[in-house]
Amino acid sequence: MGERMVGFSAHAIILVGLSILYAIAFELVFLISDSMQRLTNLEFLYGSILFFPHGIRLLAAYLFGWRSIVYLLPVSLWYMNWDNSELTILSSIILSIGSLFVVVMAFELLQPLKFASHNYWEAPLHPVALLLAGSLGAMFNTIVHLGLGIIDGMREASGLFIGDILGMLSVLLVYVLISVAIRKVV
Repeated sequence: MGERMVGFSAHAIILVGLSILYAIAFELVFLISDSMQRLTNLEFLYGSILFFPHGIRLLAAYLFGWRSIVYLLPVSLWYMNWDNSELTILSSIILSIGSLFVVVMAFELLQPLKFASHNYWEAPLHPVALLLAGSLGAMFNTIVHLGLGIIDGMREASGLFIGDILGMLSVLLVYVLISVAIRKVV
């Protein structure tokens, strides 16, 4: 019974921690990326020029594998654009799950290349694996959007892909800077 409670507590802590990070990433999109798009007249793009949540999805998938989908899904559903008349509720749910699933799938596809491991916590961090999985995830996410008819055409698809990539790179840069700062303190 005690071990079960510890396991439950650990999952609850991870759920809350990741939910907070994921929500912050979404809020930063509204605060930073949307402002940048208006200033640079890039409002014609579907999505955001810096979609920070993709970086959080990537790190969560790297650390927790398939469980990351469960950890991030509540916040993903919360931030879906429910007011968008073009999306049905079912499409919104599929998009929420799909955007999380594709990043985990990207890591799974890297397994045969030895860039990723199923021993997520014990696996060495390969920056190339993060970049490859993040890029594959962004490409697959774009395909999910195209498949659901949310975007149409290369202009919107490339905007979505670039936003995921630049958001991922931004999050990874912040992650590296925080890691370096922690190493200096410790």
